Amino acid sequence: MLFNSSDKKGDVCLVLDLGNASIAGSLVLFKEGLPPEALFTVRVPFVIGEHAHPEKIEITLLSQLHEILDTIHQKGFQCEYFKTHHKKIAKVLCVCASPWYASKIKKVTVSNPKSFLVTKIFLDDVLNKEADFFRTELSSGVHGEQYLNGVTVMEKIVIDARINGYSLPDPVGQKTILCDITLYLGLASSGMIGAIKTQIIKFFSVNQSAILWHSFPLVAYSTLQKIFPHEKDYVLCDVTGEVTDVTRVMGGVVGNTASFPSGKFFLIRKLMKALDLPSEVAQSFLNLFQNGTATLEMEGKIKEILIDVEHEWAIYLEDALSSIGPIESLPQKVYLTADPDTASIFVGFLKTQHTDTTLLWRRGVTVVHLSEDILSHFYISGNHLTFDECVALDSIFLSSFQ
Repeated sequence: MLFNSSDKKGDVCLVLDLGNASIAGSLVLFKEGLPPEALFTVRVPFVIGEHAHPEKIEITLLSQLHEILDTIHQKGFQCEYFKTHHKKIAKVLCVCASPWYASKIKKVTVSNPKSFLVTKIFLDDVLNKEADFFRTELSSGVHGEQYLNGVTVMEKIVIDARINGYSLPDPVGQKTILCDITLYLGLASSGMIGAIKTQIIKFFSVNQSAILWHSFPLVAYSTLQKIFPHEKDYVLCDVTGEVTDVTRVMGGVVGNTASFPSGKFFLIRKLMKALDLPSEVAQSFLNLFQNGTATLEMEGKIKEILIDVEHEWAIYLEDALSSIGPIESLPQKVYLTADPDTASIFVGFLKTQHTDTTLLWRRGVTVVHLSEDILSHFYISGNHLTFDECVALDSIFLSSFQ
């Protein structure tokens, strides 16, 4: 159990959502039997440049993280709750979006002519060996130079175990001659993990062991399994600032994830270039368009730009879906995570018909935006706080450990 169940006052945890276009930090109250409640939340967006530079994004991440932590330390602890409670953080959850992690799904089959006992030691041994293999693979540089100077294992989890072909939620203690295990591995650059950890410890008195690390696809998948337990087959589409991730879930088991470098900022940059506007003004015009208050002339221009953006995004999407496919067998239920101001645009993009390999899939696709309307049943955003969908998903995930 993650939290101290004997404390009826609950535990306050720090939730950090580490994106590629913004960072959010939130002080969240967890009480047994109740939804997590945000006491204080702040999100800081990155400045949109003309081009996406990974090195600059990482520098911005660390700089904005310092600002977030300082704001939480100075203002977060001033909220009403802490007037009668200790200013103490029980745990810190750091959730990394692309490109701050590398993940891998690995299926391992262990067979023996004589039956053997599945133990925790056995499962840990399988996890550790596969994590070491993946660490070595990343350290070779095949997945990017950011992993050349060391790799840290964020998560190594058994997401499915089958004994003699039958899936069991907990295989420990079972005897078998055949065990099929599906693992989820998430790793990150040791340098980045270390830099983030140093800043957290600087502002808050927490032990390193109290800082938890996870990748967003696993968090979103786990949260969906909790709030929609009967949903077993779907595609998770996460549209962030710089990247779109698509993840396949079949039979309740998370599968491969594919990423492509086109997200909200890609759209904003197209507007900036076509209309010759700075990023803030382009974003403002897009908001007016979304609210239906843009001039007819501006509305027409933005519609033309969106058509061009959608065509390019669709090419990326087709490649991504085929890599987690085959496309014709992919589930036609899509759960979308995206910023509220552009979510409807990407819902439209997913439903737009194309005469490519996605044609039949798109014809029957249903897109569900994981919005406040859905998530507010499982997470409470405190008075006067802006509802943050990613923080909500992260917090619901963390509440599973109560």
